[in-house]
Amino acid sequence: MTLEARDAEIILHGARLVDPAGGDPAGDAVAIAGGRILGVGPHEQLKGLATPATVSLCCDGLSLMPGMIDGHAHLDREGLKSVLPSISGARSIAEIQAVLRDVAARTPPGRWIVLSPLGTPPLFLDGWSGLADGRCPDRHDLDAAAPDHPVWIRPAWGYWSNKADLVCVANTAALALAGVGRDTPSPHPLVEIHRAADGVPDGRFREATRISIVETTLMSAAPGFDVATRTDALARSMDTYARFGTTGVYEGHGVAREVIAAYGALRGRCKPGMRATLVVSPSWSNVDAAADMAALIADWTRWAKRDLDDDDRLRIEGIYAEIDETGEGLVRARGGCCTGWAGFHLDSGAPRAMVRELLLEAARQRLRVSTIFDDVMGLMEEVNRSQPLAGLNWVRGHVATLDDRALGAIQDMGLMLVTHTNRHIAKGGSAHLARLGPDRRDEIVPMRKILDRGIPVALGSDNLPPSLLHPVADLELRRDHGTGEHIAPEQALTRREALALATAGGANLLLRGNELGRLQPGYLADIVGFPGDILTMEAGELRHLEARLALVGGRVVLRQN
Repeated sequence: MTLEARDAEIILHGARLVDPAGGDPAGDAVAIAGGRILGVGPHEQLKGLATPATVSLCCDGLSLMPGMIDGHAHLDREGLKSVLPSISGARSIAEIQAVLRDVAARTPPGRWIVLSPLGTPPLFLDGWSGLADGRCPDRHDLDAAAPDHPVWIRPAWGYWSNKADLVCVANTAALALAGVGRDTPSPHPLVEIHRAADGVPDGRFREATRISIVETTLMSAAPGFDVATRTDALARSMDTYARFGTTGVYEGHGVAREVIAAYGALRGRCKPGMRATLVVSPSWSNVDAAADMAALIADWTRWAKRDLDDDDRLRIEGIYAEIDETGEGLVRARGGCCTGWAGFHLDSGAPRAMVRELLLEAARQRLRVSTIFDDVMGLMEEVNRSQPLAGLNWVRGHVATLDDRALGAIQDMGLMLVTHTNRHIAKGGSAHLARLGPDRRDEIVPMRKILDRGIPVALGSDNLPPSLLHPVADLELRRDHGTGEHIAPEQALTRREALALATAGGANLLLRGNELGRLQPGYLADIVGFPGDILTMEAGELRHLEARLALVGGRVVLRQN
């Protein structure tokens, strides 16, 4: 089957063709021209589209399928993990000191040294508890290794471990530059400044939260991730996600201005190897309760986009909504525009009344809204009574538990859903089951019910880890990794159904289902190739599977032997 009579620029051949959202095409080859799929079918047939200039790529042993689209990616965060000097291999304070001495020898005296978090990546579950010393290092330990430098061991991102228990450590010089001393108060009840018997801080901070408050308050003097660093990291992130078969992302948690600037800088440098749709992360600091919401939305959007125009690879649309009655986000945002690991504005939450006005105005303007919280979805239901939301394609991410009433409301509002199975099945499925009880188990990530109701849904990795094949396996196996317990197995999906959500489901989330997510003529040539038969291999194998080939718009962005 071909689109039109024209010459092929690339022909991929010898593959198993997989189109999860439809019937798998007959044949073994895909012809590409002008960034789109020109034809699919037997190689012998498509050879007629070739010229001497046509690139022919043998894909023997690969399953070729549409590139996957991550509906909650936090793409920018992945590349940042390799920016800082790593102490992840250290199993004692002495080994941390050895790494620090080596870094200090290569760093001019007086310049900051910021080290990666304590613990073992990618989840950093052990923190300092994995050290043979049985204690966390303090400022004196760091002073001994780098007396001529301010040193800070940065806190982890708490959602990697899903624990509200963060630790970071500063040496004496770092504390002095940060202005942290005997009389420094904690910036928030969730933050503990460890002190020696004489009241002087010993350099250790502990936080009962998943998003650090210390790094943007007490330790805001330490260098953060600037735009140049984020730009380089973003390029690495795209390479990593492509390695796992992802060719597009939707950033439903919202993206801060500094991250959007990194996208713009990367686009100025090269054509990005990933399609990205970015939701604007608002910043509520200094916003008066009586503010004109229409003007505020326009200002946020203008502020986010600046001179960036939407194109085929980068689109900026909609706004993120979150309720924060505690003011905790405002405390985090005191450090200015640097958002750390988050990548979204730390003050993106606002009091309920202000979020309600935001939703009302967004509905009036027919502006898309994304959230990850049940309480905001409740507000959406209120707004829907006066400003019908059907047709606006608002998004509810991080789907955890939904009862029949909630599913009905989602249908009525025309919401699109994004799952987070890495957390709500693989890590926390048993906790949900214990809380709800066996009679309500089918409310836990109820995928079968969602599909039966025809509710549009896509998959999200949340960068935990970055491979969308983990959620694909989760939806098939429905098993908590920690306990081994099966979680509402009657809500399981088939492999094909799950892959369809990772491809065509993601395309629908981007509102591009007519040109992405299928292996058909006329669709954009975002294609990935995995070794083996992706439809029949054991589900457990998916978690370790890497793509050997990835194309975005007909351009090869990954090719591994």
